[in-house]
Amino acid sequence: MRVLSLVLDQFRSFDHVEMDTSDVGSDLLIGLNGSGKTNILEALSFASLGASCLGAPSEDVIRWEKEFARVRVTVQQDDGEEKSLEVTMTIAPRKAKAFFVNDVRVPTARFLGILPSVTFLPEDLLLFSGSPALRRTFLDRILMQVSLEFTHAFTAYKKALTQRNILLRRIAKEEARERDLDPWDTQLAEFGAIIVQERKRLLKALNASLSERVQALGEKWPSATMIYQSKSIAMEQGALREELSLQLAHYRPRDLLVHSTTVGPHRDDWFLEAREHSIAHFASRGQQRTALLAILFAVVSYIGEIRSEKPIILLDDVFSELDEAHQHALLFGLDDHHVFMSTTHLPEEVSGMKVWEVREGTVYQNTKYQRQNAKQMVTIK
Repeated sequence: MRVLSLVLDQFRSFDHVEMDTSDVGSDLLIGLNGSGKTNILEALSFASLGASCLGAPSEDVIRWEKEFARVRVTVQQDDGEEKSLEVTMTIAPRKAKAFFVNDVRVPTARFLGILPSVTFLPEDLLLFSGSPALRRTFLDRILMQVSLEFTHAFTAYKKALTQRNILLRRIAKEEARERDLDPWDTQLAEFGAIIVQERKRLLKALNASLSERVQALGEKWPSATMIYQSKSIAMEQGALREELSLQLAHYRPRDLLVHSTTVGPHRDDWFLEAREHSIAHFASRGQQRTALLAILFAVVSYIGEIRSEKPIILLDDVFSELDEAHQHALLFGLDDHHVFMSTTHLPEEVSGMKVWEVREGTVYQNTKYQRQNAKQMVTIK
C-alpha cells in the first residue's frame, strides 16, 4: 500500500496543505517541536483508522475558529488499484464525522482498514508499564483493520456498555428495575465473546514469531510471550458467551453498588512474559524498547498477511527514544513499506526518503539532502 497524495483542509495547525508522496521511497517530516509534524501523522491515522492515533476527540482536530476539517488521501494498493479516501469532521450545525471512498459516502465499518497502518509513538514505550486501557487499545486498533466482525462487535459492545452503566445509575435512583439489566447483559455477553475471542487469536498469531524477533534484535531471552489476562478462560465463542453471562450475573450485586460494569473485555489486559515474569517488572527501558520493536514488526507482518496488503507505517519522533542500533533495525526492517516518519533532526541515513520541512502552517519538500545508500540489516518476513 502506498499513499500517493495527502490533502488537509483546516486540520490542526494547517489551513490547507497538499503533499505529493507518489515517489518511490518513504517520507521524512522534519521540523521543530510544535511545528505540526505529528499533525501530518495524525491526519493519516484518520484516513486509516477513522480516528486520531493520539486518542484526541475528532472535533479537536478542527482548526481554531473553523467549523470543519477534511483529510483526503489517494492510495495505491499493492495490486495497483487506486482509491481516494476522505474523512470530514464538523462541529456546526452539529458534531459529525463522515467517510467517503471514491467520493461515495460509506459507513465507518466499510472505511476502516482500506488503508492499513501501524503507528509507533513515543508514548508507546509505556505500553508495558502504562494503563490496561493503553494495551487494550493497541490490540483493538489492529483488529479493526483486519476483522469486520470485530469492528461490528466492538461498536455494539460499547453502546450496550454505555446503556447498561446508565441503567445501573438509574436503578440506584429507583428510576428503573434490576431486571431491566437482562437484555443488556445478553448483548454484552454476545458481543464481548467476539471481542475476547479475536483478541486471543491475535495474540496467538503474534506469539508465533515473537521470540525469534526479540532474539534477532539482540535479547537473549529464551522466549517471549504475550499473555491475555481475563476472567474468561475459554477460547471458542459459544463458551466465552456462556462465561460472560455467568460473570455478569455473579458480579451484578457489585455493579449495582458501584454503578458501573466491572467485568467484561473492557476490563481485560495483557502482558509480555519473558523469563517467566512480566517484562514490566524486570526489564530495563532498553529491553522494553527491544520488545516493543519486536511486537511492532510482528504486527506489521500480521496485518500484511491477513490483508494481503502492506500497511503504511507512521513513526513519530522515534529517533529521540531509540539508540542507534534500534534506529537501524527500525529503518531497514521497514524499508519495503511506505513509512512516514517525523523527527527534529535529520538521521544519518535517509536512503530512499523524501524530506519535507514542516513549519507552523506550511509543509514543503526540501531537496538539498542527498540520499545515501544503506546496507539492509533487518528484514520483516
